[in-house]
Amino acid sequence: MTMGIWNLLATSKLNYCKIISIVNLLTSSLTRKGDIVLGMNCGPEIGVAATKSFTAQLILLYKIVQKLSDSITIDFEKFSESILIVLVYSQPKLSTTRYT
Repeated sequence: MTMGIWNLLATSKLNYCKIISIVNLLTSSLTRKGDIVLGMNCGPEIGVAATKSFTAQLILLYKIVQKLSDSITIDFEKFSESILIVLVYSQPKLSTTRYT
């Protein structure tokens, strides 16, 4: 955890704010500061940094919003399909040009 995050948490606690810690590893130092801890359990990032944890964070945030609002419903099947489309179209395209 960076010093900036640490200072932000300290200031938030001094102002009686509740902290929701969203972490990938439950051994993270952020879990000790949170009033509520949500573990993503998405494993280590290999290859593309933070793709799994970013997607897991989006889903958790959508679920929090959904719980806080009676009028919001989320179709997670469509949500999943949208993420797949973004991931497929954001991959670099391999060149089919042959060099001789």
